[in-house]
Amino acid sequence: MIYQMIRYENKLKQFIDERGISAEHLLFDESIHTVGDCIRVSGYSIDYVTKSIIMVDQNGDIIIGLIPAKFRVSTKRVGKFLGIPPPFVASPEKVLEKTGYPAGGMPFIGYPGILLVDNKILEKDYIFTGGGSSRSLLKILISEIHKLEPLIARIRK
Repeated sequence: MIYQMIRYENKLKQFIDERGISAEHLLFDESIHTVGDCIRVSGYSIDYVTKSIIMVDQNGDIIIGLIPAKFRVSTKRVGKFLGIPPPFVASPEKVLEKTGYPAGGMPFIGYPGILLVDNKILEKDYIFTGGGSSRSLLKILISEIHKLEPLIARIRK
């Protein structure tokens, strides 16, 4: 199990290095699979923690929603913004199939898809987001997220 986590973490680090993305990869001894675990183990404020929600549209394409951790994604808002029927939130099995990463520690980068960033995230200078496994986080500046040219909209409920 630990070897698999290391493989996912290294895969994300390689993606970041290859694209020249400035981010800090943080490892923890305990699982940070849930937002509650993340806050408890890391000590970081929930105001700086995000979730990557993987959604699938009617064509089977993925949409990555990056939202503040204390909110839920609104698939209706996502669909309306993109001009499509509301996508469905992917199951953990579908997440792994579509992204190559397991749910829990899901990064918002490192695989193809439409990247939607909730506008509330842009109020911060940096965020903590999934680092590729249930024991890692990525600390990334908002300026680095802008370089990825995401679509920006209110996608939280």
